[in-house]
Amino acid sequence: MTTRDDGSETLDWDATLSGQVVRLRDNPGRQGTTTGRTKQAGSYLLTEVVYGPNERQFVRAALLEVVSGDQEDLYDLLGEGRFGGPADLRRVLTMEKVRGELTNVFYSMEASNTTFYPHQFKPVLKFIESPVGRLLIADEVGLGKTIESLLVWKELQARQDARRLLVVCPAVLREKWRGDLQRRFNIDATVVSTGDLLEKVEGYAERQTPHTFALITSLEGMRPPADYDSDENTKPRARLARLLDQHLATEGFALFDLVVIDEAHYLRNVGTANNRLGHLLRDAARHLLLLTATPIQIESGNLYQLLRMIDPDQFYNEWLFQRILESNAPVVRALQRLWRTPPDVAGAQEAIDTALADDYFRDDPILLRIQEQLSEAVNDDTALRVELGRLLESRSLLSQYMTRNRKRDVLEHRVERGIQVLDVAFTPLEKQVYDTVTLNVRRRAWQSDGIATFALIARQRQMASCMVGALESWEEKGFLDELLWDDFGPSLRSESALSGTDGVEISRLEDLLLSGSGEALEIDRAELERTDSKFKALRDFLLQALEANPREKVIVFSFFRGTLNYLDRRLRA
Repeated sequence: MTTRDDGSETLDWDATLSGQVVRLRDNPGRQGTTTGRTKQAGSYLLTEVVYGPNERQFVRAALLEVVSGDQEDLYDLLGEGRFGGPADLRRVLTMEKVRGELTNVFYSMEASNTTFYPHQFKPVLKFIESPVGRLLIADEVGLGKTIESLLVWKELQARQDARRLLVVCPAVLREKWRGDLQRRFNIDATVVSTGDLLEKVEGYAERQTPHTFALITSLEGMRPPADYDSDENTKPRARLARLLDQHLATEGFALFDLVVIDEAHYLRNVGTANNRLGHLLRDAARHLLLLTATPIQIESGNLYQLLRMIDPDQFYNEWLFQRILESNAPVVRALQRLWRTPPDVAGAQEAIDTALADDYFRDDPILLRIQEQLSEAVNDDTALRVELGRLLESRSLLSQYMTRNRKRDVLEHRVERGIQVLDVAFTPLEKQVYDTVTLNVRRRAWQSDGIATFALIARQRQMASCMVGALESWEEKGFLDELLWDDFGPSLRSESALSGTDGVEISRLEDLLLSGSGEALEIDRAELERTDSKFKALRDFLLQALEANPREKVIVFSFFRGTLNYLDRRLRA
């Protein structure tokens, strides 16, 4: 390899040929096979190298050499000073740990200033075993995804001397992250703007000397514009996106050792700025964690996009992903049956039978072993139950790429939700007002579409939430009269066909809407508030709860601010 005057490099081998066995010049133990795909990064030529079934990287071609077909003598390599690097030693040590009895010892175990739960080390174990160095953590809310991600960071610091951490989260969560890093792990992280982050990363990219930082920035501020690859766009977010695109992570260099993206479900829509940002950060970082509590609530297509960000080589086809989900469902079902109290052994066995009939799991030795050991003894043998659960989870087709904990599975003392419905009947006045507004909303909806219809639906819901609160809110905004009174023309009955069978109801309400003088319906607001049936039911419920426990605390939720303002005023009184 030679370097020209313009800085470009001339290779003594053809990087565009596929199937060549190559290795890093300064680390002969790192060998792989070229795919023939190349790309340009500034003056550097990058070639794609496959290191295993689930690992491929673009590597600077000048750092590689072709491995000859002749077997090289170990003593010749020693004589030439051709040694493996720290990564090779790390792999050997890790293999010895896995073979020995120290498999479950983590360097990060004593790194936290908080009492941890056992489930919070599950992502660490998954991450260490990850074939791609990336993981989707999809625990339910409240199970400590922040702690889990920082335990992974501590593990990386101990195992790989990781130095550069970037946390990307919604702007409102930046200070929470900074406080958690300081309070729980003694990490002094800095909240930075996109411009500050650009300056920090540019300096490191130029020098490429050992550099340490822990930075927190907002997801909103980093969103790359669609034309970020144009040099004419000089805004910080565009320049940062170009910098990320030009510095892909390699074995020898990466802008970030770990990137953590919180609320990662915002990245799921293809073609959006958030999605572009996720791909740029993934390729510029040595390791990636995506945190979200909602991948199971959104449709499987969106989950596919998140897992595609974790491993684009494995999840390259959405149809195939759907097939994987279908095949994986019996394994998940068997695990759920096993963790029931008491365990549903018959249900678990049935689910495993279904899985073994699928092409993905046919004659799977571990599932056959679980099936053999799964018996009534599981009810009395907790250790066996845990071991079989671990083995079952390891067979999940998604287990290498994501981890999900649910409160019902990991928390012994958890809040259990009990539903109690309070039935409330309208007073005659409430019924009259509600019917009047309902009729007017329906008639307006027939003549509108799109956003206007949604606004009408929202006003109908406000009436159901709190009638007095809705009227007060509408009066402040100036459209109360529109909802209580409209010029319906000379004959309402003639338009009854518009609403089909509702014509009977319209006729019944005509007398409420129209008076002989043609004036709007008058509402006695004080009487409506005095006889408020929903408020009475809530008040009686609260008094009953406080009588049973005077120190009880209650949270009242509502979709509408008008309802909360009304309840605040009345409850204070």
